[in-house]
Amino acid sequence: MGRRKEYLILNYDEVDVNSIVLGVLKYDEQIDKNYMEVRYKQDTKKSSFYIQSPKVLLEKNVFMDTYEDYILDIISKDRAFSKFIRKIEQHIINIITESYNNKKLNINYKNRHKLQEYFKSNILINDKIRMNFNYNEVSFFNYSKNELSFEEFCENLNENTFIYVIYTINNIYFENNFYYIDFDVKQIQICKIKKKHNYKIPDYQFILNETILEETNMNKDYPDYKDSNNSDNEEPITQKYNKEKILNKNDDKESSDDDNENINEENNNSDEEIDMKVLEKQNLLSKIMKDLDSTS
Repeated sequence: MGRRKEYLILNYDEVDVNSIVLGVLKYDEQIDKNYMEVRYKQDTKKSSFYIQSPKVLLEKNVFMDTYEDYILDIISKDRAFSKFIRKIEQHIINIITESYNNKKLNINYKNRHKLQEYFKSNILINDKIRMNFNYNEVSFFNYSKNELSFEEFCENLNENTFIYVIYTINNIYFENNFYYIDFDVKQIQICKIKKKHNYKIPDYQFILNETILEETNMNKDYPDYKDSNNSDNEEPITQKYNKEKILNKNDDKESSDDDNENINEENNNSDEEIDMKVLEKQNLLSKIMKDLDSTS
């Protein structure tokens, strides 16, 4: 009975980047490329390893355009994951530079002092991360962990779908004048979508400006509108509100008319008092004149 193969699967935040090591330089005749194997060192053991990503975004339109080219572009909303990918890349660059300087790497670059410039990063603009993706060799699962065919997986994709990715770092490839890391996808699982509850708010609650109610004849435009929280015998809230406004206006008008009448009465009384005083003065003056005439 054969020995069961064990897989080392780590969450990205569990990976010790310094434990990633490279093998010796080899040549692959089938693809005509030089490469170095990537392994993960634990104690004295070096083995292949797999990394699970956090939740990442898969754009359906981009995916459908690139999967036939064995490319998977994902967008990380987690800055820590993007930082982790950059840290791996820098670690690989440092190993390559050290091996080249120690003449352990038999590759001729024109300028050994600029080995970092020959590196082709897997991080693209807008925080996109590019991985190699052979859809014929990848396992697909829905959020319930039920396995899907590739066609079923595509059917389950929305315009923007969040997924979990398990990938490995197989090799570092050297091609022409540059080198790059082979992030090779092995499994994709669709994330469960959390449904949002949409609570319908009655339209009248959006009317906050009183001038809108004053300038709009709600009774005429919406004769059948009623408040869902009121009983059938109650008036629609907008009509009720308008009636109250109108009654208040009428009360204000009547109060204003009463005030005007009071003011007019006060003015009239004042005028009458003035006339009486003038008359009294005239009578007094007339009497004085008569007395003077009689004396003379």
